[in-house]
Amino acid sequence: RLDIIPFWEHIQGITFRAGDYTGIVREVKKARIPSDETLFLNGYGFITAYAAREGHESIFSAMLDYVSDAQKFHDKYAKKSDKYEDGEDYRKTKLNVKKKLFNILRK
Repeated sequence: RLDIIPFWEHIQGITFRAGDYTGIVREVKKARIPSDETLFLNGYGFITAYAAREGHESIFSAMLDYVSDAQKFHDKYAKKSDKYEDGEDYRKTKLNVKKKLFNILRK
């Protein structure tokens, strides 16, 4: 076991007077996770807007085309940015940001 560095010895030596820490809460709030209602009502709105714009008669085929067009768009978008290597890097980055926001562990 390693020796404790002076900084941590100082931190360990700090004491609180009674009542100084009352009300401190260290809970992870998972309320930021969107509900099914939020995801599916709002998401469906975007899908139906895309379907109507593109002249689709079927929502299912519109969803398939939407994903394909979104990938192409993100590939072009990522090329314009110096933050991302490519579209896949952009998509992974966005997914990981949401996982962190929603307190979901990466697998």
